[in-house]
Amino acid sequence: MAAADGQILVYLLGEKQLSKEKKMPEPNEVTILHDLLKIEFSWDIFGLNKQMLQYDFEWLTKNKKSEPIDKTNRISELKNVFVERGAVLKHIIINAEDGPVFISKNALVMEGSCLRGPIFIGENAVVKMGSKIYGATTIGPGCTIGGERKNVVMFGNSNKAHDGYLGDSVIGEWCNMGAGTSNSNLKNTAGNIVVHLQNQKLEAGQKCGMLMGDFRELLLIHPLIQVR
Repeated sequence: MAAADGQILVYLLGEKQLSKEKKMPEPNEVTILHDLLKIEFSWDIFGLNKQMLQYDFEWLTKNKKSEPIDKTNRISELKNVFVERGAVLKHIIINAEDGPVFISKNALVMEGSCLRGPIFIGENAVVKMGSKIYGATTIGPGCTIGGERKNVVMFGNSNKAHDGYLGDSVIGEWCNMGAGTSNSNLKNTAGNIVVHLQNQKLEAGQKCGMLMGDFRELLLIHPLIQVR
């Protein structure tokens, strides 16, 4: 199996080939079945999230029907909104014109929250009152979030429950951000953010916020801080 650029990802060899070959053979031809998204660096996770949310929405909702949505909510593009059984959402605004919104079972979206897709809210997650969530954002299962966030991937059981901004970031599992936590995702010069990685200088784009490992706690964050 190869990526769209021809890079070999997986070989399938028989026993005879394995015993005879001292090195991996070159493929005779590469057939591209469909486009592949390549995550090479950690900032690719949020960089590709918009495309992945669209793919996942189509896969998760295929041949399925959304639960009824309470009439107290204001929805744009209802066809792009899917709510699983047990999810609770009342008195909120959802704009799914720019991307789908998927709310998993037993999730709670409190009143006054504004969601602008594409967004995924995981099972048992809690979105607190007055939250502002811009796409492309993924909120993992068991997370509690509040404040303002944009283009964030948060893995399971992490919390940012209070006011503050979080943008263009990746948050690992079992993390906690205290009250007032905010991050910057843009240099003061508005230039590209440079990452020093294994004697290389790599550009992460103009906007890159926080890359946070599992089991971490913090307050104020500067651009491209890695919390390990």
